[in-house]
Amino acid sequence: MAFFIFSLLTSVGLVYWFDFTGFMSLPTSGAVDLVTRLSAICGVSSIVEIIPAGDDNWTVPISAVFLSYILFN
Repeated sequence: MAFFIFSLLTSVGLVYWFDFTGFMSLPTSGAVDLVTRLSAICGVSSIVEIIPAGDDNWTVPISAVFLSYILFN
């Protein structure tokens, strides 16, 4: 649960910081949609973190990148 909460808070903070600095722009669909998509990514990453198979230093970022590509494209 702590992994999910802090990864979600960090992700939201980074996205808004990137928008503020002009590195990337926020999706036009709204904050609720953004947080919903980030929650899905953080939730699946939390489940992957729990699975004892494989090295979570590889599996968690790979799953997050894969889901980000699906949910934000």
